[in-house]
Amino acid sequence: MKIEIFTEGSNTTADRDSSDTVRDFFRGQFRPVRHLAESLEDYGDVTVHILSEEYGYLTAGDPVSNISRGKSCETDHEFSEIIGRSARAADVIVILLTSSAFENIIANQWDKIVSNSSNDTIWFFGVSRSAMNSVDVEQLRANSSSVDVYERVGVARIDSESKRRLMERVKEKDNIA
Repeated sequence: MKIEIFTEGSNTTADRDSSDTVRDFFRGQFRPVRHLAESLEDYGDVTVHILSEEYGYLTAGDPVSNISRGKSCETDHEFSEIIGRSARAADVIVILLTSSAFENIIANQWDKIVSNSSNDTIWFFGVSRSAMNSVDVEQLRANSSSVDVYERVGVARIDSESKRRLMERVKEKDNIA
């Protein structure tokens, strides 16, 4: 199963010398994402795509030595393109973004995401209610087998109940395959 997670980095980081990969470099608010990815690894190949205000676009498996400072508009575009392509190919897509990132990256290409989505893809969004109101979720629901939304309040990217429901859906999909 191909599982894609799209999220943002954290301002809290480890020392570069104490981390081998980007997954271990980001700390703080990124930890629940790391734990989610680790849980999902039992069901398939997980790629965590990270958009960092300070470091640009990274994946969790990148070596820490690849981290350099500097985010550009091209980074947002690259991140956006990868989400669009993933809509076609992934079995599970998890999007955990702040309102501004969601509106700039997801809402701007919502029609493309919906038209590219497979009807058996599991979608999970951890975003604010205002961000979700910027798109028509029902369009995606009509096109996909499962769409869940955790209405993010505060800094929590995903709560334990939403994670449990997501894991149940992934496990169910894995049992069918």
